[in-house]
Amino acid sequence: MTIRRLLLVIHAAIVVGFVVLHLAGARAYVGFLSGTLSGGAAERFVGLAYALAWFAVVVWVPVVAIAVILDVACGTLVKHRRWRRSAPP
Repeated sequence: MTIRRLLLVIHAAIVVGFVVLHLAGARAYVGFLSGTLSGGAAERFVGLAYALAWFAVVVWVPVVAIAVILDVACGTLVKHRRWRRSAPP
């Protein structure tokens, strides 16, 4: 498995995890960030997991996706350019 494919699988898992947390209603437990949530350790853990997943989906996943797209595009351009140079004059 190439690193590009591995990154895409990991990021798909991050997005799916975020969607599952969001659909499960974990957004309601993020109040611990402002100190307004009074709950047990389970609620704080769910809130922390949701906050980390949200930051990953908003910040990390798009940056790495753009990097993978550029890597593929540059690799294709370099491969095409080498092919053109190897042709006889």
